[in-house]
Formats: sequence, structure tokens, C-alpha cells
Amino acid sequence: AARAGVASQLRSIVHPFGAWGVLGAAAVGAWFKGFPADDIAGTMELAASYAITPSFNTAYQGATVRNTYAGMVNRLGLLAADFYELGFRGEKGGLETAFGRILGHSFDPGALSDDLGKRYEIMRGYFKPYSGCRYTHAAIDAVLALQAEEPVDVATVSLIEVATYDLAAHLTDPSPKTALAGRFSTPYVVAAALVNNSAGPEIFTREMLANKEVLEVAGRINVRENKEFTAMTPAKRPAQVILHFNDGRQREKTVYGSKGDPDQPMTSVELEAKFHTLCVPRLGKEKSQQAWNELGRLDQRENLDALVQKLAPRERDPE
Repeated sequence: AARAGVASQLRSIVHPFGAWGVLGAAAVGAWFKGFPADDIAGTMELAASYAITPSFNTAYQGATVRNTYAGMVNRLGLLAADFYELGFRGEKGGLETAFGRILGHSFDPGALSDDLGKRYEIMRGYFKPYSGCRYTHAAIDAVLALQAEEPVDVATVSLIEVATYDLAAHLTDPSPKTALAGRFSTPYVVAAALVNNSAGPEIFTREMLANKEVLEVAGRINVRENKEFTAMTPAKRPAQVILHFNDGRQREKTVYGSKGDPDQPMTSVELEAKFHTLCVPRLGKEKSQQAWNELGRLDQRENLDALVQKLAPRERDPE
């Protein structure tokens, strides 16, 4: 699936979460069935016809269908392996049609096998230290760096400029109504990070989404594209944040990537801390620690029944 992402350039309206997974799941399903290489390729061609139309607008609007994209395409990819085994076949060149003409602008089949077995795209992935859309992370890093250098009194800030690359520059809603929409709003995320000096799950609560101070700051944020930054993607995903103060002063910070990227990896301590931050509220401290320990030993387990039990959440408190 990651190689398909290298081979194709998606159209800007397409949400990646609902795109590549169908091919990855199909390839894995075919591999588990013991298919030879030609039949794995055939399964992926069949799966290309099951690609969905995952609009990025759902994320901007906070429509939670977006949260089902990855699960749906993975299910369809596994079904493709079953159907291929039953004798169904897909379009020859189906990958290029689906991902180079319908969902994307171009398709380079050579990229699918370039350095196959030597370079693993999964090693070029990233972990999110923050809860917002990855496109907002460079701006968050810039804001938190400014706060670390000298605390910012938001009451003295008249305007905040955020210059970033094209995909991130589309996230402009200053008053998102849901947590999901908030995660895809650069003005909201920057304002909340500036006010709270953090960008974890705590900035996406109902209370914070309605926080007057955060929304007032978000309303003073101007997001625009810097074409030089756009040209650097996907190798780099930059952002520049400029704070304009009431007294005429300015402070600015430019970053060319974000924490968690392959060139700025989170440490093992930071990854474990993130795991517990997300899991303790649902599992409790003891089960969260047990789950972390077990997940680090997956290769030593013959079945995962005990781990699944540890991951079963406690009943949620009434909201």
C-alpha cells in the first residue's frame, strides 16, 4: 500500500486513508492464501476496482464517515483475495486506471517494485505526537517552540500568520463544531496549542472546542500557502508561524518538518508515554502497562487471546 502511495499522486480532494488500504489488504490476503507472485498482482488488480471515493471534505466538515474509510477498504481488500480465489478477475491495468486516472493524477508502475525487498516504505512512516491532522503538525511545532523560547500572552497578539504547504493551507475553518473538524483546522489547532501549550487529546474536548479565548485567537489566524513549501513536499512538510503583537513587535518560527517524522523520530520513552496517555483512560493503568508489555512481544506469542482480553476497554463513564 505504501508503495502504491509512492507510485501515484492523489488528487487533492481524495483522503489517503480510504485509498491505499484496499491494495495492501489485498496483497496481504493473497499472500496468506499462498498465492504465487502473479496471482498476488492479479488480486491487487481486482482490488483496484473496489477502491472507494474517500472525499477529504468529510474531514473538513467533521463527518465521521471519514473514520470508517480505513476499515472499509481493508475489508474490501480481503474480500478481493477471496473473490480472486473463486475465479473472479479484475481489469488489466486496473491499478493505473483507479489510482492514476480516477483517484490520482499519475501512476508510475516502476515505483511498485523499485528496490523491492531492500527499501521498506514502512520504515519511512511517522508517529504522531499530537492529536491533530498530520498537516497541522509543523505549525504546532512552531507554536510550541515559540512558547518554549518565551511564553506568549495571547491577549497581546493582534494577528497570527501561518504559511505552509498546499494541503495544510486548505485547513482553514476557525470555528470547528466537532472534535474531528477541529483536528482538521489549522487555525483552531494553532490557537488551542498556543493557549494550552499542548496539542494532545485535551484540546479536542467539547469544552475546549467552545472555549471563547481559543476561538478568539483562532479568528485572528490567517493561513496561506507558501509555494516554496509546497515544492518541498512530500520530503519536507514545512510551516512558518509569525506572531504580530499589539505593540508592533513580531516573533516568528519556521520548521521544515515535525516531531515524529523519520528524520525527527519520537523516542521509545515518548512512544510509551503516548500509548499510556491514550489507553489509561479506557484500560486503567495496570491493563495499559500489561498491554504495552505484551505488544512488545508479539513475535513470541502463538495466539493473541490474552492480549485481546487486556485490550478490552472498561465501560465508559456516562457522558
